[in-house]
Amino acid sequence: MAVTMEDIKKVKEMTGAGLMDVKRTLEETSGNIDDAVKILRQKGLAKASKRAENEVKEGAVAFAQAGNKYLGLRVNCETDFVAKTDVFQQYATEAATMILAANLAPGAELSADIDEERKAAIAKLGENVVLSEWKVLEAKGTIYNYIHMNKIVVAIDFEGNPSEEIMKNVAMQIASMNPLGLVKADIPQDIIDRELEVYTVKAQESGKPAAVIPKIVEGMMNKFYAESILLEQPFVFDESKKVSELLGTAKINAFIRVSL
Repeated sequence: MAVTMEDIKKVKEMTGAGLMDVKRTLEETSGNIDDAVKILRQKGLAKASKRAENEVKEGAVAFAQAGNKYLGLRVNCETDFVAKTDVFQQYATEAATMILAANLAPGAELSADIDEERKAAIAKLGENVVLSEWKVLEAKGTIYNYIHMNKIVVAIDFEGNPSEEIMKNVAMQIASMNPLGLVKADIPQDIIDRELEVYTVKAQESGKPAAVIPKIVEGMMNKFYAESILLEQPFVFDESKKVSELLGTAKINAFIRVSL
């Protein structure tokens, strides 16, 4: 059976394989597209396994939304060149949509179908690809999302109908200042313990009297909380105001931030 250029283009789009590889495989399968796709994908998966240990420092973020649920995802690859391609960007968005639809908890093992698509992306792109981190926000109010240069994705759950300007300003604050939580209770205890230990040692090495050490440590911790809690942070565009003062009658229920 003769192999047509139309069939070659179709199989190339389905697999991402090179034109000559597609042509040879179609000839081997007597023009059977399904068999050719199967063979090429198997070859691609074999290549993917060889790239699995390659270091991934570049990449992009993506998001997906379904109803009141929002997912932010970091996808890593090996080079900035690949990260900027349409193929990688499209895959990142598709991966975010698949993870959200599968209801995978952050850090959970990828399901077989999602991992197979990841390996197919490796075959297409010629680089290792890793779905590194994702966070999910289930909103009670209005979701506002913001992506900064494909490197940081933020989603915020607002209550009380804040203006577009307020929502954007808060999103840029989160992207820029990377708060650890909305309120003090959101900061993991292990981080608090770590900071407390560091500041205690620092205060003890300052040469100040032992009696004032607790007060010094308390001051350092208060500064840490002011810098780490979103509502307590100085607003990046007007440091005379706290973020909480921007909200007026509105409030923030929760937020997520994922960065490269």
